[in-house]
Amino acid sequence: MIMLALIRWTLIPGTAVPALAVFLPVYFLWKPSLGLAMLAEVALMAWVSVFMSAWAALTLFVIGWLFQLVGHRYFEGNNPAFLKTLVHLLVGPAWILDKWLDRRD
Repeated sequence: MIMLALIRWTLIPGTAVPALAVFLPVYFLWKPSLGLAMLAEVALMAWVSVFMSAWAALTLFVIGWLFQLVGHRYFEGNNPAFLKTLVHLLVGPAWILDKWLDRRD
């Protein structure tokens, strides 16, 4: 939800290309298969986000952060790592996608 909102807010005007796509090479460096999966995910989210209003993105962003903070605090028992360093904001979506891909193998 958070990632979709950020992609929506960073769309380059007149295109379906998010400025956040500049981070995609990092995922390819970590693991090529993960890079391809993240590219597909970002492309799908960029396509969907073209049809979203700014208010819908804001709503997803707020609800996503609430889920994130409540989940970390009450189910995991600790604060999210991204509160310490913003690099973890890049790692989070990739980690989830990588775990999902590993289960499918």
